[in-house]
Amino acid sequence: MIGKEIEAEEDGSLPLVDRARLEELVADIGEEALPEIVEMFVAEVEESLAALRREERQEAGRIAAEAHFIKGSALNLGFAALAEVCGKIERLAATAPETPVVTARIVTLFERSRAELERLTLARA
Repeated sequence: MIGKEIEAEEDGSLPLVDRARLEELVADIGEEALPEIVEMFVAEVEESLAALRREERQEAGRIAAEAHFIKGSALNLGFAALAEVCGKIERLAATAPETPVVTARIVTLFERSRAELERLTLARA
């Protein structure tokens, strides 16, 4: 089952938010654009999470596509742990038809990463 594989592989060595990536992003887009980028990211990921909830025991290709999208979005903002878990789900879904997704794990990492980003953003001000 995919949930057990994800839990077994996860060692917690990646940060919720990769500060170096966040600094890179701010250097690229400017401090003032960060809130808009975060807002767009949150909206898009929430849509993908809703799709994953609908797909939980359905077509593996769709699950892999949603996990891939969240992974890419997470990497852009430096959500390292979330990107890692989504990458694992993407690979596992691609190899196992009708694989159940551990949506709760993705949601938990998304919320924790989002809170950490808010904390880091407030610390910058």
